Amino acid sequence: MQQDDIQEYPVEETAALRLRSLGSGAEARILLGNVLLKQRRYDEAIAELERAVDLKPDSAMAHFSLGNASLARGLVERAERCYRRALSLNPELGGAYSGLGMALVRRRRHEEAVSAFEEALRFEPDLPLVRFTLGNVHLSRGDLDDAIREFERVVESRPELYVGWCRLAKARQAAGRNDAAVEAYEEAVRLRPDAVLGRVLLAEAQVRAGRNDAAREEFQRIAEQRPSLPWAAARLGDLHAAEGHVAEARAAYEEAVRIKPDRAVLHLVLGGFHLDQGRPDDALSCFREAARLNSRLAEARRRAGQALAAAGREAEAMAELRIALDINPRLKSAYCDLADLYEARGEIEDAAIQCRLALGVDPEFEPARSRLAALGMDEEPPV
Repeated sequence: MQQDDIQEYPVEETAALRLRSLGSGAEARILLGNVLLKQRRYDEAIAELERAVDLKPDSAMAHFSLGNASLARGLVERAERCYRRALSLNPELGGAYSGLGMALVRRRRHEEAVSAFEEALRFEPDLPLVRFTLGNVHLSRGDLDDAIREFERVVESRPELYVGWCRLAKARQAAGRNDAAVEAYEEAVRLRPDAVLGRVLLAEAQVRAGRNDAAREEFQRIAEQRPSLPWAAARLGDLHAAEGHVAEARAAYEEAVRIKPDRAVLHLVLGGFHLDQGRPDDALSCFREAARLNSRLAEARRRAGQALAAAGREAEAMAELRIALDINPRLKSAYCDLADLYEARGEIEDAAIQCRLALGVDPEFEPARSRLAALGMDEEPPV
């Protein structure tokens, strides 16, 4: 093959061809396997690296590279075996600890993964991907201080990493450090001002930090940036409603429905607003529309029952609540709604039965417990 022939191939294929010309020894196959892996030609990479292992079974690098290719191919158990074999041959191979940690995370063996990642970082402290994954493992386990520490190290070494700032913000938020979470989300938005999700997360963090004016402005920017996104309008409605701005809240909720009239949950939200404002008929219309759009949405039926009860249509309310429970027998709040109706009719024993049914779904459901106590029926019934 002439040089001109090689130049007709794509650059990545040329690299593979040149490596094949180096021979068929283990080292050449390791190099070729890693090139193929970089090109995402996983099966070919695995084939080359398997040959390398056969040729040189005591090569830690061959087992390590085969582990990388196996992990990329989704062969997680095999990847773990390869990494462990590589480490048995060379305990100083820091990259194998990183790979082992990644494989263990995929297998949900998080405690072992943490140990592997910490060992990898002992050899090479500046590994942002390892620290990022370790932070996520700590976050999933509720080890929030450890998660925050790792994400802070990530953004220190890679301040341009948008997702690093987002995960740091999430960890801080989980730890109740709401102002610090806002700062991290602000940095994420600064890096990617067109990323709508980042703006949504920032606005929600501002709400949690009590910065409602800033949140309202952020949701307004989102609505302008993505006018087809109904949730920005709906959240604007929530903020206006919380501050008693009734007209503005109604307009925002109605705008959300206008944007996506086929979303049942948006009709639920608008209906809930009407019900809170003492307009049960308007609320009922919204809940009926939600139920029409999604006949299996038990909450729409439950809320319709509440609206009917508020309108004094007791029998219809009970019928709606029973339909809700037919759809979802575990809808514990519907049992309490029925208990309210029975109590209003003076049927205390039936009200208590509904509360006990709710507790059968969730023994810790406080509304049912307190309702039973208020009824004077909180003692266990005789068998």
